[in-house]
This record gives sequence, C-alpha cells and structure tokens, in this order.
Amino acid sequence: MRDAFYEGGRPVLEDWRRTFAPAEIMVRCFKTGKQVREPSLVAAQVRAEDGVMERCLAAGEAARTYADVPGAVVFSPLREGQVACYDGARFLFKALLRQMGPPLPKPLVCVRVQDRTTQVEEIALTDALIQAGARKVLLYRGPLSEALDRAAERKELRHALVMHIESGM
Repeated sequence: MRDAFYEGGRPVLEDWRRTFAPAEIMVRCFKTGKQVREPSLVAAQVRAEDGVMERCLAAGEAARTYADVPGAVVFSPLREGQVACYDGARFLFKALLRQMGPPLPKPLVCVRVQDRTTQVEEIALTDALIQAGARKVLLYRGPLSEALDRAAERKELRHALVMHIESGM
C-alpha cells in the first residue's frame, strides 16, 4: 500500500497507521452512571492505488473484525493521547458518544489532556469532539479521580461526560 504522506517525493513512513499502539479510552456519564471502555481503533476503507482513506467502517473493539478484510485498514487515530488522524478521531468520538445510550442532546464533555499537549493539539481534540456531537469541551490535566471529584461537586458538570484517554495499551 502506497503511503499518503510524502516528503520530497518519497514515503515518510510505510504503513504509518499500523505503527500507533491503540490508546484505551474510558467515557463515563454522570447522569446515568454508565461507563464505556474501548480501544482507540478505527476500521477504514482505503483506496488501493494511493492509500487514501475513503470512509470509516467501524470504531472501537468492533474495528478488530475488519483486520483481515481486503481494502480495509484498522488503525488508531490517536498517538500518545493526541489526534494523529483527524477524520478517524472524529468518527471514533462519534461512535463513543453513541455508545453512551440514548442520544444525549449535545453533551458537555470533559477530556483529560497530557501535560506536554500543545495548543494546536488541544484545538484539534476539541474540534474533533465538537464535530462528533459535543456541545462544549472542557480540558483538564491531572488524574481521573481528581476530575471525577470536581465534576461531582460542580452543578454544571452533573450531566457531563468525562473522557479519559490513556496513552497506550
């Protein structure tokens, strides 16, 4: 498969999609108490001639079933907790929001970001979540337990979703 990323007319990295270890994503809804854990995997259909992603087929654990399908690639759109493939990340976040049960009317999402996250990476993560269906995205740094305690104390966060992206499995 020919790579879509080129540097001076040569591929930068062959099969770049397969090199990222999937992150573990945990989403918790405060209103219902439902919690979902999924790997950050997306199955996508790619064109054979140039390796460009045409459409997404499945996200999360369901994406593993497409590993042996010809013309489909299973990859992680996140690298070390950051967005590496924007379209794949948007599809993954949309699937995770759907798994939380009946459609929530544009939920507020609190996402943990790492300390070394740049402003550009924060904007990419925020935009992908908003396009996936979030009303507003709040970013936090620190442990998950601290975020859960703060969210339980604050009235405006009682109906929020907390998304915790671990670096890799």
